[in-house]
Amino acid sequence: AIDGADNGTIVFCGDVFSGNDGRAFGGAIFRTPNGAAQTTRIDKTTFDGNRALAGMTLPDGTVESGGGGALYFHNSVLEIANSTFSGNSSARGGGALQADGTMLVFTNVTISGNSAVDGLGGGILLFGNGGTLTNCTLAENHADGGLGLFGAAIGGGTTIALENTIVAGNTTQDPWTPMSCHG
Repeated sequence: AIDGADNGTIVFCGDVFSGNDGRAFGGAIFRTPNGAAQTTRIDKTTFDGNRALAGMTLPDGTVESGGGGALYFHNSVLEIANSTFSGNSSARGGGALQADGTMLVFTNVTISGNSAVDGLGGGILLFGNGGTLTNCTLAENHADGGLGLFGAAIGGGTTIALENTIVAGNTTQDPWTPMSCHG
């Protein structure tokens, strides 16, 4: 739906993104600003049933790679409040969101019923700058990537702080590591 590399702060408030398909990254929003990290603010917004179709084979035989069923962000500060991500999926990682080199600041966000069909991070796939999730719910997300650290709710290689946040009912194909915590 939205593809942006422009500099400056972008704001979404009271919007609904539903049933959008992205060919590779970000079914609803794809943002990769050049230069310094740019801010995106999302408030009172719903993301439902969006898909990142990574892994799809194109007519020329090329297989797309990517992820982030609803959102893909790179080199950003992503502030989300009072919003819901539900029923989004990615053929690769990040059922609701994939973020690379991005700082997450989430407050009162529900991430539920999203799936990473052949990757990690059923809800969120995060590489890079980390962040904080405050008063959020991550529930019933699913990652089918395979064995070994496939993070049903949150996957990736970044530290993220969870404050007063519920993580429940998330599943992965790997029964031994549905969610890992490190001090």
